[in-house]
Amino acid sequence: MPVPEPFDTTLGLREFRPGEVAQIRDDFSRAEFGGVSLPSEVERYLAWYVLTYARAGLAMAASVDIGTFISKRPDFKGGDAYVTGTGVRVKRIVSYYKLGYLPEQIAHKYGHLNLAQVHAALAYYHANRDEIDASIAEDDQASDDLERAFAAGDPSVHPFPG
Repeated sequence: MPVPEPFDTTLGLREFRPGEVAQIRDDFSRAEFGGVSLPSEVERYLAWYVLTYARAGLAMAASVDIGTFISKRPDFKGGDAYVTGTGVRVKRIVSYYKLGYLPEQIAHKYGHLNLAQVHAALAYYHANRDEIDASIAEDDQASDDLERAFAAGDPSVHPFPG
C-alpha cells in the first residue's frame, strides 16, 4: 500500500524521516521550550502521520539498543548506575517509582529524561533489585545518622560552624 507524502504549503509539512516524529515531540517537551505544547495543526499532522505509517506497516524509527541507556562507572556517581548522558541515578528514579509516581510523571519531573530512559532505569532496577534496594537503604541510613548527629549538636555536621 503506497503511503501518501503529505505537504501543506502553509505549514511546510512533509514526510518525516524515521525517528523525526519522536524527536519533534521530545524537543517540544524539553525545558528549553518552556513547556509549550505542539501547535494543534502539527499535533494533528503527527497523529495522522503515525497512523498512516502504522497502517502501512512501515517502521517509524530505527531500533535503539536499550543497553545504552544505563551506565555504571566506579569513578562517577559513587559507582551507582545512572541514566547515560545525565547525572540521574537509577535509585533516584526508583525512589519516585516507590512513592507511586508513574514513569510518565517521573520523566516529566526530570524534564530532560524521556520515557524510554525512565523505563530503562526501572528495567535495570527490576533486574538488579537487591543492588538498588541496598544502595537506597544505605542512603536512608546515612541520612538518619546525619539527622541524629545534627539534632545532638555534633559540630562536625553543623552547616554553620560557630
